[in-house]
Amino acid sequence: MGQEIAKELDGLLRERILILDGAMGSMLKDYKLSELLCLEKPALISEIHKAYLEAGADIISTCSFNANAISLGDYKISTEKVYEISKTAGTLARQAADTFSTTDKKRFVAGSMGPTSKSACFVQDINDPGKRSITWDELEAAYYENARGLLDGGVDILLIETIFDTINAKAAIAAVIRLREERNAAVPLIISATIANNAGRLLCGQSLEAFAVSVAHAEPLALGINCSYGADAILPHLSAFSAFTSFPLCCYPNAGLPTRAGDFYETPEKMAQSLEKYFDKKLLNIVGGCCGTTPAHIAAIAKLAKEHLPRPIKNSQSNNSQSKEKSKHCFLSGLETLSLPSDAVSRDVDFSIECFNKNVLTHIGGDLNSAKAKSLSDCLKNNSVDDAVELAGEIIDSGAKILPVHIEPELPEGKETVICFINNALFDPGIARYPVLLECSNHEFLETALKCIPGKSLVSCKSFKEGNSELLSHAGLLHRLGAAIVQ
Repeated sequence: MGQEIAKELDGLLRERILILDGAMGSMLKDYKLSELLCLEKPALISEIHKAYLEAGADIISTCSFNANAISLGDYKISTEKVYEISKTAGTLARQAADTFSTTDKKRFVAGSMGPTSKSACFVQDINDPGKRSITWDELEAAYYENARGLLDGGVDILLIETIFDTINAKAAIAAVIRLREERNAAVPLIISATIANNAGRLLCGQSLEAFAVSVAHAEPLALGINCSYGADAILPHLSAFSAFTSFPLCCYPNAGLPTRAGDFYETPEKMAQSLEKYFDKKLLNIVGGCCGTTPAHIAAIAKLAKEHLPRPIKNSQSNNSQSKEKSKHCFLSGLETLSLPSDAVSRDVDFSIECFNKNVLTHIGGDLNSAKAKSLSDCLKNNSVDDAVELAGEIIDSGAKILPVHIEPELPEGKETVICFINNALFDPGIARYPVLLECSNHEFLETALKCIPGKSLVSCKSFKEGNSELLSHAGLLHRLGAAIVQ
């Protein structure tokens, strides 16, 4: 079923600009409600969905932005409610969409998965940068229940949105990939980031281009930007994003900036006029509204959008260098992208993930056998994390474009040493801007390291001593974690 919907959506994205709905919160603000709305006020949620459908939305998003154990836990709501809320949110939106669907215009449902209230990238205590408020495993478990409920409620698409922390997003992606595999279903996925400053970066410091590289393994239906500072402020960043990625693009900005009272000033007409600049440049395949938008905003946007063509989509939607349509470049990422020539990818072996040939390391300085890299490994073995971080900085300062890290299979403090080192090293933006090359035959340590890294990393095939057979058995895990292999 998922494959049919994905194919249908792909066709529609080529034909016209699809309209996403506007904000749920803007419609609920005046009610000053405190209930679990999907469970206790289902009629109200249904009416809001219907209002957006009447305004012209092709895709409506579920009332489930905070329907995860982490965010609900802040309100002392039992985690057992997560699945029920998510499924009910999906069901309510599904019923509304089906009511408005016709043979000429089908309506779709996107299951909203918000960023959670805790971040895996950000440091809690600047004096102890090795610690975080949440782990990847906790995030993945929370997103899994959220996504499972949404799918059981009947959503067509999963929408990982308002991303400011790429580790959180990658954990959500891992949960979705697990569900895809368990259900043998091609669940379409939209992944949308929010930018935090005029430089067009996520709050975690990553560039939009690096973010795209970090999440490309999910093979999303579309990538996008939402929330942020309004359509006018987003335009230059989306233009640059469009030049970089071949994925279909989605944008649903706020109605300008909020006042101190939390109100948004941008009228439907003004917002539509701002977004028309995107349409004129053929930048978008999906457009909608975020904070402050209403059905009136969506109606105004839809009216203008139907007069314009969508962003052209290439035959291959994937940025993966193994795609049939070969690119001139392939990429790794830290906070920034690292561009590599396409011939750096080995195309003779298919592990379902990108496989780089060893010659690529001569271009990026990833020598695991250098004196400094060996000293760094010795420091980790002796649990001298501060010294290891200092050596990591020296390796980058010497001109390396990737940080080579060999982790011995036995460490005195086990996984805690790995976590402490990666978190401390990536706290330094001078190091964090570059990708990481990992080598470790202890696959538990290897997995632990990858779960601390927001970017797209390389894993040395020497981590798999039994060769291709062992690598093949771990390829699925490496794919879910967003890593590539170097042979």
